Amino acid sequence: MHSDKDIEFLQLHWDDDPVRLLLSAAKHGGVDMVWVAQQIEGRKQARVKWPRLAEDERIWYPPRLNREQASSERLAAYKRELVASLDGEHRRMADLTGGFGMDAYCFSQIADTMDYVELDAALCEVAEHNLAVLGANNVECCRADSMEWLQGRGMYDVIFIDPARRDEKGRKVAAFEDCTPNLLDNLEMIMQHCRRLVVKASPMISIPAALEQLGLVKRVDVVALKGECKEVILVLESDATGADCVVNAVNLEADGRSEFSFTLSQEAAAEAEVRYLQGMPTRYLYEPNAAVMKSGGYCKVAVEYGLQKLARNTHMYASDSMIDGFVGRVFEVIEEVRPKEVAKKVAGKRAHVVTRNYPMAAAELQKKLKLQEGGELFVIGTTVGSTPKVLLCRRVNG
Repeated sequence: MHSDKDIEFLQLHWDDDPVRLLLSAAKHGGVDMVWVAQQIEGRKQARVKWPRLAEDERIWYPPRLNREQASSERLAAYKRELVASLDGEHRRMADLTGGFGMDAYCFSQIADTMDYVELDAALCEVAEHNLAVLGANNVECCRADSMEWLQGRGMYDVIFIDPARRDEKGRKVAAFEDCTPNLLDNLEMIMQHCRRLVVKASPMISIPAALEQLGLVKRVDVVALKGECKEVILVLESDATGADCVVNAVNLEADGRSEFSFTLSQEAAAEAEVRYLQGMPTRYLYEPNAAVMKSGGYCKVAVEYGLQKLARNTHMYASDSMIDGFVGRVFEVIEEVRPKEVAKKVAGKRAHVVTRNYPMAAAELQKKLKLQEGGELFVIGTTVGSTPKVLLCRRVNG
């Protein structure tokens, strides 16, 4: 626990520069200045990532790495809504990888009892303090190895797990077998203690591989926040086979969300129905958002919106007329341009460069074209049929 002196000092210095405070630590004997600086930095981050927490000066924050790994308030709330929407009970829940505690806090709002389990003593102390401050009185915090702890427990309606995605050297990993705890080694035991398991996986995970490895997946939610894919959430049930798993691609924006859902069988059927563009995009070009791209619903999205795919491996689409409500960006094609002519056609040599299934990355193409980022126009490098093309476009939605 932190001393009253630490807390009193912090309350007087919320707006101070944490670096300067650290440098002046010798002048303030008896104050844990590392902890004070950590709180100031944490609250600054919280104003964006956890705005509800930032309003309360009593909240404690863990070190930077733990904060970076923790779910944002918006994403934790989405998982709460997801669990609440599923058929069946969610009265008794457990979070086996508690961390900062934001997921456990959100789940506690729909559960009768919530168990938070965390091996790291310092994190557990932070979470226990914050949950008490937030009035989450139905949460019981336990410092333990969750895989050992669970074996002595009964049956839960829902168990949540977010395996740590760092190896022994602190490097990022994505595969289940490389995370801690190893979900594959413990899956059978975990499923013996719950009716439903909710897994938060890396946005880098291969969804087809995950379905094959786990085998009990009923639903996959791919969640993007403001255009960036953040989480892949898998819902497992003991009687699921994964044969007709529902995939939901969700993009959360400041003013709402867009969703695109399909089953694996629908995507397979759409592959035979999809139409491919013959010639050049005549008017409009469509780029799915990050969640749809990660979901793998490349053919279903084309069929659903009546679009033509540019090529089998080009996940961009075209139409002659504007299609409203598309789950992604829509561009109006101005013209096809030769790379060496692009700079002449872009005022101020400023444009946004995008590549999809193109021989070079966007940054490389931008450098080759001698363009600066910015402006109103988009230069899109893509492959139409089997031919790489550069298209000059303007965005017409969003």
